[in-house]
Amino acid sequence: MMFCVRLKTTICCFVWQIPPLAGCDVYSNSYYPTGDLDGDGKLEVIACDDNGNVYCLNSQGQHLWTFLTPKPVHTAATVADLEKTGQLSVIVTSGDHSLYVLNADGNLVGRYKEERRLIAPATVADIHNDGKMRLLFGGSGCKLNCISVAKSIPIEGDTTSAAQVQVLNTSKVEETYPLLEGGDFESTQALLADDEYPGDTDFAACKRMRPGGWRPDSILPVDDNWQRDQQEKFTGQASIKVIPVAVSFVLASEQIEIGPDLVAVEAEIMGRGGGAATAALRWTGLKGRLRQDPLTPSPADKNGWCRFWLDNAHPPTGAHWLQLICETRKSGDQPAWWDQATIIGHFLRPRQIEILVNQVGYDLEAPKCFTVQTNFLPINDNAVSGQLVDLSGTPVYLVLLEYRGRIKGAFGNDWGREYWRGDFTSFDTPGHYRLKVGIDGQTAVSHPFRLEPNLLWDQTHRPAYRFFYHQRCGMEIPGFHAACHLDDAVTPDGRQLALAGGWHDAGDCNTYVNAPYVFGLLRAYTSARSHFEQSAKDNDPPDGLLGEILWGADRVRRLIAPDGAGHGSITSGYGFWGPPELETDNLPSTGDKRPVINYGGDHNDGDTSEHTAAMARISRYLPDPDIWIETAERGLKWAVQKGKSSPRQFSAAVDLYVLTQKQTYADLAQQWLPQTPDGMVEAIESMEAYDRLFNSDHTELLQSALTDKADRLLAVADNPFGICTFGPVENPNFFGTPVQPANSLGTNSHLLQAAIAMGHAYRYRPDPRYLAFIYDQFNWILGNNPFNISLMEGQGSAFPPTYHHRYLFGGVDRGAVPGSIVNGIIWQGPGDDRPWFDMSEVDIPASSTNECWLPHNTNYLRALAVLKMIQFSSQTDTGPTGGEEVDRTP
Repeated sequence: MMFCVRLKTTICCFVWQIPPLAGCDVYSNSYYPTGDLDGDGKLEVIACDDNGNVYCLNSQGQHLWTFLTPKPVHTAATVADLEKTGQLSVIVTSGDHSLYVLNADGNLVGRYKEERRLIAPATVADIHNDGKMRLLFGGSGCKLNCISVAKSIPIEGDTTSAAQVQVLNTSKVEETYPLLEGGDFESTQALLADDEYPGDTDFAACKRMRPGGWRPDSILPVDDNWQRDQQEKFTGQASIKVIPVAVSFVLASEQIEIGPDLVAVEAEIMGRGGGAATAALRWTGLKGRLRQDPLTPSPADKNGWCRFWLDNAHPPTGAHWLQLICETRKSGDQPAWWDQATIIGHFLRPRQIEILVNQVGYDLEAPKCFTVQTNFLPINDNAVSGQLVDLSGTPVYLVLLEYRGRIKGAFGNDWGREYWRGDFTSFDTPGHYRLKVGIDGQTAVSHPFRLEPNLLWDQTHRPAYRFFYHQRCGMEIPGFHAACHLDDAVTPDGRQLALAGGWHDAGDCNTYVNAPYVFGLLRAYTSARSHFEQSAKDNDPPDGLLGEILWGADRVRRLIAPDGAGHGSITSGYGFWGPPELETDNLPSTGDKRPVINYGGDHNDGDTSEHTAAMARISRYLPDPDIWIETAERGLKWAVQKGKSSPRQFSAAVDLYVLTQKQTYADLAQQWLPQTPDGMVEAIESMEAYDRLFNSDHTELLQSALTDKADRLLAVADNPFGICTFGPVENPNFFGTPVQPANSLGTNSHLLQAAIAMGHAYRYRPDPRYLAFIYDQFNWILGNNPFNISLMEGQGSAFPPTYHHRYLFGGVDRGAVPGSIVNGIIWQGPGDDRPWFDMSEVDIPASSTNECWLPHNTNYLRALAVLKMIQFSSQTDTGPTGGEEVDRTP
């Protein structure tokens, strides 16, 4: 919301408020510039938003014009007299790396394209004192541009946004999608934690009562009572209750952006009680309101609910946005209710066939599945065909396709596609191939892929762990950043600690503790040690995965204090956007050090469970382990003193017994032996080692726990992609979609953790369905997903257009880190279980989908190592545990 307020000493009075079409997420020191653009003696206001809209408002808050740039605008505009004629212009730096020059009427007169992000407003000045104005602007390209302003300003490049381009295709189909979010009034407005509103609990409570996606349609502040009502509703859990204070109260949905492929809409909302009520669809263009279409009221039902409806409304020429408007007239103190609002869009789009494959390829003698999605159905089943073709297009194998219908998420939102599942498992000839599918005479081909023995391991294990090298902190990584954060870190009381090193946790520069990832990588190493050792011999650098683990482990060791507790977590938050080496001066004791803080939780409140387990495990693989053993013993002693007991303590005790043969650790291992099925599965490698060390046998318990979990996972993976959903079986929630607004992360680690559990289950009961499940999770990450992209950078053919990573500002193209696995695909909104991934190409895309994070690569390597155990076991016939690969000491 944009506000205009009048300040009188300590009193703040609202003059007007304007809801933008999108959030206004501006950089530091941004502001709303003003100027008399139309020469009427009054100032106009220029504002910008996340959708790339540039607004011009008059002094009364009335909208004059909007200019649309293709990408978000995070900086303030500049208002200046470019030619010293008294006529003002508006200069905007947009997220598409372009500087736009607009005249006073909002028309484009010039555009300049830069290579990298523009992160500050343009400056206009006569820097040479020659009577000519210059435009000065720059950004993350690390150069300052100075452009001379001429009377004729060139327009460089294409200024038409993708939404304005009409695709010409004579073969089109109609698609239908819901357009309105929050029409059921179930979700509340997005809310921060209570402590984000210090001293303002009334504001927090108010936010919880207001429905998400709706606001008063007024430029003046309103006193009307409007809130969610869970008592009186047409259906579902809540409605919106309105008690007007003024003559009427108008409630409006958020603006819905539309494109030229929208041909018609239908709308509906239920109303009850109060005075006279009306509803309408409002169409808006760049110059303001275009048309308002009233909804027709139907007679009220026996409970007083009236249906307002509109069918087949066609968008007016020039429409860019649409919203639903509900007006309630005052009727004494009587309330009115609105519920079940819907807007359905009908689009005319080209017929599409997409073949979704693992873009890296498939292992020979292993399951080989793929998915086809289309926006149309064939005239009959015989009109669908599938072929495996070589790179010359020659068919080599006929592939049958099974129609799997459409997907509706947990809340009934249709994904808008028809799905087929294909399987060519029985084809095992090595080579390079594509899949070709024909439907109703229209054909499509997939990205190319390979078929080879052990392909997933050979192609992806090294990029997966080399990602950690590129994330290293405390040293120069050529091509990515200079040595950084050499001055980590200071305690809350100001003591300097020597804690440089470790890995940047994600797309930010924080290093936190890294311990869960050190231990996770060690678990992967334990599972497939000989294969990782061979990889280290075959590749450069020669130290391989163990060498990378050692880099992270060294800092984790230093994070354990002399008493065995943890020093804390190293973070400076998320506000720094630049090359990592510039966040601090890299010199100890100069006052700009990153702090060691305690967040709370297992990894940050001094608990060294993960640290200790990592120290004990790595000790088993090093030629001189004494310092590591001492650190692990210190951490385990602290755990005993604090009464800690978890699978991590159990793992550390088992490993320390192997290393020292001390009875103390045998006793602790027996004391901490997991008793629950989940605990046994979580400590699977240590459980198996325990049995070998102490001649016990938990095989039946482990098999039962693992296969029970595997069968539950299979039950929630019956979908065209074969991926593990969040259940329940009868109505699966694909992405863990919440009803209320909540922070979200993609599901890649969820899928990989399921693959790990399934891999161990397969070792105990080699059910072919288990193996197919494992490959399906890999397939999703490597390209067999609704966006047809590999979610592992560099492995495949198509990738996220940009990444949420600070390295972008150090010159790394797209912010792309080789081998990085992003958070992944999430839900579109609360209560909307349709898939979403940020494909916008903006420099800073959504972190929820496009940010890499250490646990994803950790889990990928663990899943891949377990798969390698399975393959190795089948080749050597070493039994269900995978033989010595599970736990082989030096």
